[in-house]
Amino acid sequence: MYPYNVPYVHGGINAGLHEFPHMTALGYGSEEVRGRFPVWSNCGGTLISKNYVLTAAHCTDSSWGHPTVVRVGEHDLSRKDEGAHAVDHPIKRIIVHPDYRSGVTLYNDIALLELTTPVNFTKHVRPACLFNHREKTENSNVQDVRTAVATGWGNMGFGKGRKRTLMFKMCGLQLLQAGAIWDLWMLLVISYRR
Repeated sequence: MYPYNVPYVHGGINAGLHEFPHMTALGYGSEEVRGRFPVWSNCGGTLISKNYVLTAAHCTDSSWGHPTVVRVGEHDLSRKDEGAHAVDHPIKRIIVHPDYRSGVTLYNDIALLELTTPVNFTKHVRPACLFNHREKTENSNVQDVRTAVATGWGNMGFGKGRKRTLMFKMCGLQLLQAGAIWDLWMLLVISYRR
């Protein structure tokens, strides 16, 4: 996890419908407020069981307030139903890491969302496959992993010219050691402030 808040992924391409069946969108406001036009943030989450979604702690207290609903099976937030057959699940409880501190640094930026109703797993909606060291085989070495995929909705780009997308996106990322991330982050901060 990054030690600083980066509110969007730069670039990316449209993800396929149901390509990431564990991805969820976070909605804010009561159903009366959301009505036909939900307030969806840049925040998403990862379905990890029938009753829990893993997300960033900074997504649990945003300018929209606290998330009130998790949507599973979503693809395009601008359309009512594009064939995704998305389902909303109200949030029962938000559990934020006890050492999370909001602000510039976002260490321990992790939270669990407990759902009021269990998610019905289908071939299009299912939990993420999380790494379990006990299941590691001789042919799979976590140390060899050098890339990852970021997914979600939100801002595309940096600065004033960035555009918001309601279409589900994906972007390949190179994994770096913590020291290299810090060096790159400082270069980005310095160039962005000029």
